[in-house]
Amino acid sequence: SNSATNPQIATDGHGTMVAVWYQVFKGTYRIFATINSNGTWGVPVQIDDNSSRAIDPSIAMNDRGDAVVVWRQQNELSLLRNVCANVYSDAAWGTPTTIRNSTGNIQIPSVALADNGDAIVTWSDDCDSPRSIYADRYSNGIWETPTLIEDHSVFAENPRVAMDGNGNAIMVWNEWGSTFIREYALMFMPEVEVTVDLPIPGEIVHSPSVLVSGAVDPGLSLTINDHNVANDGSGHYSAVIPLLEGANTITVIATNGVWGTSGSTSVTVTYVNQMQ
Repeated sequence: SNSATNPQIATDGHGTMVAVWYQVFKGTYRIFATINSNGTWGVPVQIDDNSSRAIDPSIAMNDRGDAVVVWRQQNELSLLRNVCANVYSDAAWGTPTTIRNSTGNIQIPSVALADNGDAIVTWSDDCDSPRSIYADRYSNGIWETPTLIEDHSVFAENPRVAMDGNGNAIMVWNEWGSTFIREYALMFMPEVEVTVDLPIPGEIVHSPSVLVSGAVDPGLSLTINDHNVANDGSGHYSAVIPLLEGANTITVIATNGVWGTSGSTSVTVTYVNQMQ
């Protein structure tokens, strides 16, 4: 037998646990996992695709017993440039998936899992000089396209991700250069909330323009009826928007430029021209 290396464990909070590790099997490193249910460990199973050396698994588990395991794996050039994953759901492991085939070397990935089965994995990748932070999202059973979430042209390393049961996530990492070391954080929210304080829905106005104000999450880009509007850094916004005579629908759209998620809210006001 061969020694297990870098074992990781996660629990659903109800007594079920999943343990993962890598070990030499048939001449190279493979990813193995075992489930503990009702106090008994099951037979370990190989969960990688058996194509090349696979090491450094990370695991997350949610309240309903789903789990996601991610790891580094060699590509066709025998370089550790792939990020791979397998999902445990409905008491069975899925098909191993390569979610990143990089041109650079990959650091150990970190993964988090929401109660609805959505997951986020993040890693450091030196395909961009000198090294950048990437992330990918698993939603509705599909891995999306990896996203570059940091591009400060410095060394960015050691990302970690945490997630709540609703799918809101926060990623942290450190950056360094010749004269500094600093920490960064980035939030992901699957649902973008937009509030409109003014104008009041159904309001009748007698001016050809109206003040629109409200709040969004800080850092989001914002449009009001296709007009680009800035927020004040704390999430509050205000802008004067032109109206046409009659009923006008005012739509505020907030977009997360990193993740591509967005949310919107609409109100209707009526402009009555008293000069006619």
